[in-house]
Amino acid sequence: MPTKKMLWAGGSALTIGIALTGAASVSYPRRLAFDLFFPKSTFFHGNRRSPEIAITFDDGPHPIYTPAILDILNQFGIKGTFFMTGLNTELYPEIARQVYAGGHDIGNHSYSHPKLPFCSTTRIKRELHQTDLILRETLGIIPTLFRPPYGFRDWRVLRQAQQMGYTSIFWDITTYDWERPGVEKIVERTVPTRNGSILLFHDGRGDRSQTVKAIEIVIDRLLKKGYTFRTIGQLLQNQ
Repeated sequence: MPTKKMLWAGGSALTIGIALTGAASVSYPRRLAFDLFFPKSTFFHGNRRSPEIAITFDDGPHPIYTPAILDILNQFGIKGTFFMTGLNTELYPEIARQVYAGGHDIGNHSYSHPKLPFCSTTRIKRELHQTDLILRETLGIIPTLFRPPYGFRDWRVLRQAQQMGYTSIFWDITTYDWERPGVEKIVERTVPTRNGSILLFHDGRGDRSQTVKAIEIVIDRLLKKGYTFRTIGQLLQNQ
């Protein structure tokens, strides 16, 4: 599991930034102009030439849904990547430890899940740094993976993540499971999956019972199509 040694690498984030609305949302984090300035620390997918994909979960840990998801992943013998909030890690440290003990990748998803581009630079630093400290205290590690809540980002957010040693991870497949559209619809929305895809699901911040039911079907279907599930760390090693 990728981790970094330094708690926080200092340095001022860039002051120029654009507060985003729909352009970089939870629905589809379209590449924006400033993303081009972070080619080695911002990823939306893995290697398109390799039939490897990654399944990721945001907003946990959760005392009910995270263990249920872990059971399904273990059933298939695959590893996922969990982007945890600092607040939920504080609330459910044993669940966080269960994820880590299972060999899954852990990522920083901010402390309180704000829309970071609308925050001051000071708060952006605090949201990431506070989660760093909590994950270190809880798990003994600080991940190198970061995903901004909702996929919202501006120049300052990406710059701050980069300065702290993070690789910012987005996705190219979302099922909108946070809308609770029904199990069949969640499964149907994974159809565009292709080589290198990063799939977005959620294990916290709401009722994720549909997600739990859907991912068992999704994983089985994608395995039968010949895809191999990797963690984000493994996916990035095969770029």
